[in-house]
Amino acid sequence: MSNELIPTIKLDEVIELGLQVVDYRKAGDLHFLKSPHRNEHYLFVLVTDGNLKLVVDSRGMVIPAQSVYYILPGQVMQHFDTEADAYVIAVDAFLLNQTYKFILDEGCILGLEHFQIICKKHFY
Repeated sequence: MSNELIPTIKLDEVIELGLQVVDYRKAGDLHFLKSPHRNEHYLFVLVTDGNLKLVVDSRGMVIPAQSVYYILPGQVMQHFDTEADAYVIAVDAFLLNQTYKFILDEGCILGLEHFQIICKKHFY
């Protein structure tokens, strides 16, 4: 899919404070989440029950219960219908300390090491 065709969601279009916590089941009602898209903000996903199915940067994955995963600004993602109970925390980059942003950004660049520790076997 061409980059020009993938919409980018800006946090200021969603909330003014730079931080939003959403129950995933409620967010799942938003049709644009089920199409490939980017976010201009960090997303932290806390799965409390069930399995959450996502595609991030063309990699299908299942995030199991009791897991936390994060998605960097600019990564292409797509949600699928799921019965998972989860919370999505959207955080504008300006709220994060530079050290934390560096750690998050480098973790993804270095091969999703944080994710492999949590649920490496869950890629499909």
